[in-house]
This record gives sequence, structure tokens and C-alpha cells, in this order.
Amino acid sequence: MSSRHDSLTPVLTLIATPWLGWYSGSAAYRAVLAVWFRQTLSRGDAIAAAVSVAIATALTAPPLSALVAAYLNKRIAANLVRAVVGFIVGAIGGVLPAALIALFWSGGQIRAIRQPELRLLFVWTAVLNGSIVAGISFHSRFWARLLR
Repeated sequence: MSSRHDSLTPVLTLIATPWLGWYSGSAAYRAVLAVWFRQTLSRGDAIAAAVSVAIATALTAPPLSALVAAYLNKRIAANLVRAVVGFIVGAIGGVLPAALIALFWSGGQIRAIRQPELRLLFVWTAVLNGSIVAGISFHSRFWARLLR
């Protein structure tokens, strides 16, 4: 029973954390849009933002998560501490998908990185990336054993 639980929990965490990060990031995005920009999100803009965030995160989160989890696995013993540090590093790494989105929608113009919309997208991608990296970092010992 114990070995089944030990194998099931990391897999469930890997499935749950992106969804939790997705909805938390979306809620944070909408809150910042309402409070700072005093705007609401139309259905078309919501779909465009959601698809953009999903694609950019799918491209950037796996390598970032793997690198951070491997590094933290070697340096930090406590699961909770690895998860907290992983969330912080993953949130900072949320700049990558936000920058990809800005570059894509601007036609590759570098100055798009300085736009206020990028900061708004960064809210969503930071929460999402932080959640993914935290979930993987928390169970990094399991993933390291599995990949040996």
C-alpha cells in the first residue's frame, strides 16, 4: 500500500498543479486587469490570452521545471522548502512565456517587451509557472529515481 501511495501522489501532483496554477493565474490576471487597468476581459480576448498562455507555457515550462527540480533536488533536502523555492524561481521564470507571447503578437518587435500588457500577462504566467515548478520540485526525489 505504501509503495502505491508513494508512486501515485507525485503523479497526481503533476496533474493537479498545472490546473491549479492555470485557474489561479487566470483569476489573478482578471483581478489585476480590473483593479489596475479598470477594464474587463471580453470573451475573444480571454480566449486569445488563454490559448497564448497555454502554448507559451507548454514550450517553456517543461525545460524550466526539469532544470530547477534537478538543481533543487541536489541542494535542498526538505520537500516543502524545495516547493517554495521552486515556486519563486518558477514565478520569475514566468517572464519567458510572457515575453514569447509579446513577441508573437507584436510580430517579433523587441520593444513589445516593454508594453504594459506584458506585465499583465506576466501575472498569469508567473502563477502558472510557479505552480508547475513547485509541484515538480516537491516530488523531485521521486522523479529523479524514476528517471534513473
